[in-house]
Amino acid sequence: PEVKAQINNLSYAQNEIKLDAINGYANFLPLVSESQKNYYIDVALISPQGFNLSLIGDIQDKNFLLDAKCKDLDISRLYANKSITDIAPEITGDIQAFLTGNKLVLASKLELELKSNVDLQSNIDLIASYDLKNNEGTIILDAPSVLDNNTVNLELNANLKNTVIDIQRLLINGQIYARGQVDVKNVKNPYLQLEVQNVDYQDIKNYFPALNLPEFQNLNLSLEYDSDKEKPLNANLKFNDLIIPGLQPVSSNLNFQGPLQQVQLNGTINNPSKALASLSGSLNIVDNLDIRLQAIIPDLNMRDLMYSPPVEGNVYGNVGLFIIDTLSPDREIILDVNVKSNQLAVPDIAQLDDIQVMLSQTKNVLIVDTLYVQCNELGTVSGSGAIDYNLLTNTYFEGNHTLQLKVDGLLFEWLDKNVPLVKNARGKAHLDCSLQTFEDQLMVKNGNFSINDGSILLQDQAEPIRNINISAKIQDNLIFLENFTCYMGEGKLTVKNSFDSDESIHLNVGFLDLGTLALKIDEPGALIYIPEITTPLSLSKVIIRGQNTEYATIYGPFEDMTISGEILVYNANIVFPPNTNNLLNLIYNIRSSIIKDEEKTKEPVPLPFTLDLMIRLGENNKYATYPTNFYLQPGSFLHLIYDGHKWKVAEASISSEQGTLDFFGTIFQTETIALEILESQNKIDIKGRFNYRSPDGTIVTLDVGMDPDVSKPLLQRLIFALSSDNENDITIASIIQRETMLRGKTSQNTPEEQNILRQEAVSMISENLYYSFISPVIYPLENNLRRWLKLDNFSIKIGFIQNLFNEYTTSPYPLAEYTDMNQFMNDIVQFSSSILLNNLSISMSKYLGLRMFLDYQFTLQEATDLQSTKFLIYHDTSLRWILPRQYRITYTFKYEPITPKMTHEIMAHKSLRFWSI
Repeated sequence: PEVKAQINNLSYAQNEIKLDAINGYANFLPLVSESQKNYYIDVALISPQGFNLSLIGDIQDKNFLLDAKCKDLDISRLYANKSITDIAPEITGDIQAFLTGNKLVLASKLELELKSNVDLQSNIDLIASYDLKNNEGTIILDAPSVLDNNTVNLELNANLKNTVIDIQRLLINGQIYARGQVDVKNVKNPYLQLEVQNVDYQDIKNYFPALNLPEFQNLNLSLEYDSDKEKPLNANLKFNDLIIPGLQPVSSNLNFQGPLQQVQLNGTINNPSKALASLSGSLNIVDNLDIRLQAIIPDLNMRDLMYSPPVEGNVYGNVGLFIIDTLSPDREIILDVNVKSNQLAVPDIAQLDDIQVMLSQTKNVLIVDTLYVQCNELGTVSGSGAIDYNLLTNTYFEGNHTLQLKVDGLLFEWLDKNVPLVKNARGKAHLDCSLQTFEDQLMVKNGNFSINDGSILLQDQAEPIRNINISAKIQDNLIFLENFTCYMGEGKLTVKNSFDSDESIHLNVGFLDLGTLALKIDEPGALIYIPEITTPLSLSKVIIRGQNTEYATIYGPFEDMTISGEILVYNANIVFPPNTNNLLNLIYNIRSSIIKDEEKTKEPVPLPFTLDLMIRLGENNKYATYPTNFYLQPGSFLHLIYDGHKWKVAEASISSEQGTLDFFGTIFQTETIALEILESQNKIDIKGRFNYRSPDGTIVTLDVGMDPDVSKPLLQRLIFALSSDNENDITIASIIQRETMLRGKTSQNTPEEQNILRQEAVSMISENLYYSFISPVIYPLENNLRRWLKLDNFSIKIGFIQNLFNEYTTSPYPLAEYTDMNQFMNDIVQFSSSILLNNLSISMSKYLGLRMFLDYQFTLQEATDLQSTKFLIYHDTSLRWILPRQYRITYTFKYEPITPKMTHEIMAHKSLRFWSI
């Protein structure tokens, strides 16, 4: 009988297959006759999921015809497998198939699109046949596709016989060709032949952008795997121009042979001109992909490997690499390094003469068998042991392994050669320590550091820093200074350290902790040249101590230090502000800087410290900035503060009772001058009195004071007042006119005024030329004489530049006046002595004890008349004695040969200082 079935909203589910809302029909029509029997079926099914299926045929004859149409068919909704769901394939197209007896033929034209993160569109043209009786089949596939906007053409020809799949041809983009054979019941013994031709880095990057591959060109692979052979795998891999940042392009030629459990690797790594290293090793492809490699480096020049190598020279040796479970995120890498070099240079730093490194890196431990570096310029570094650290991943581990390290350095010799500030240095440094790991950093478990008999001569300094002796112990990254002393002149510098409970104020060098520093320079003080604020190549004595304590202190960290201390200065010729040898130039500079508004708004660069420094002046200090020349009173001080952004003077008291002031060409003698600053009360006060005795006996007095109006600029607050004991000097103008102080301000200069101006100009020019050219030449002589005579200060000032100016400005054509040759020769001798000896002065000073100072100076001046030339010698001697309770006694002796006249002066004094409230 005929059977007809109507299907409405049929749902079907089994395992991961699920069909919903299927409609259609199924008809069964049997036709039976005496000669034959036929059982016809006619099935039509439609699903809103996106497919339409029609099947007709004869069950008895096994003849069937299938016609299926798909439109936007979401396979993941039909088959809920995770692998399918992740890629979300969607199919549109036709599938036709027919079965005649035992012969099945299938043809399809499908459009496949993946709706996942992978952007793939493919047109699949498939023809396949299969013999059900003989279990044989063929498949021909052509699938032009687009993957992430890149063309992928796939062609496949394959045969199937029983359980054996024979791939006749698999071609991808015309560059990758494969053929092979595999029994699905024994997939471990396949046959595979693979050819990859001229694949570049960009070819792979286009399809797999997430892969982090280095750039390369022309990768070629020829691979054959035959499980029936003694060496199943035989492959050759070549590539050119592998680009790794910083390295020269390299190429490689590698050969792989053997069973998958033990594939042997051999090959070379080359640059465009030579072989760099030979490779050998083995791979276990079956079990987790284990790789073991060894590179033999015969003689590698670092410039053949790198464009700009940090070191220059040749190395040789071998490097071993063992990677366990390569594809796993938890892979383990073991590195063995054994390299040597006889000549390796670190540019602009050192020449390494012998290097030996033998180490092994396991997962958690770096084992150092040999570490030896010798540099004839720097010394040697040697070490051995182990440490719980991974060099490849920069990872620290907890453990008790210890690496012993020893350094014997020529630190001072290296400084001498490489640091321009250092002119001569010697000494030996030694470090012996054991390293461990602690909390993600290296730790010096224990060690010793020492510097013995070091000496450094710095640029522009007369005295070397000598007898540098440092010894320190290191325990758990803490550096304990046992001894840190050195000398400069007779002054001894002592440095100590301590560890405060507040670790935030410690000074740290990398992972090492210096704690906080305390330092001092004892009496009689260090003999140094203070750049910028003292006259060129002069020597001063400096004592450093704390404020009301023995030691000055330095707190960390280094990027934000806090410095507090007190400096006592002796025997200094002070130039202030720094680099200002002429206060008049300073005024002009201030005036010009006021005009530049952009300079006023520029923020200063903050310095990495805060400073609280008390500067106290001792004996024999001069303020030697033109037009002044003051002998500063002992006990004067300046309290300097820097808060990290701005410098300020918290308080200052500076006074003088001896010296000179050049006021409009007239040299005034100092009676008293005092500067008082108190920042808390916004107080700046200058008071001074200067005297000048005219040739007619008149005494002119210059008083200097300050306007109390603090709203005015500092220079506008200065008040100058002139007075005279001459009854004819009614006004200041009359005083200035009488003393020829108005020269240069009148409309026309008289010859006398022009001569005075010329003399002042000559004096200033000759002074600058002397300090620029002559002083540096005679400075070594002064320094040697000072040491030979065991003096604290010795200076020679030669006046021949000024003498030359004076000679030629007074008589520009001297030869034209001579008619007598004998007179001419006598004048040459007189001229030579005048040029060389006139205005020659020699000064020397010596501390006779901690509290007694002797100062002596003599000066030669020419006295010439019509008959002869002679030189007069001026003597100036002073002896100062510091008594208890701040009392002082000063004895002064002066000899002037003009009268002749000798002057003796004895003065006892004590200074009292107090602040107003």
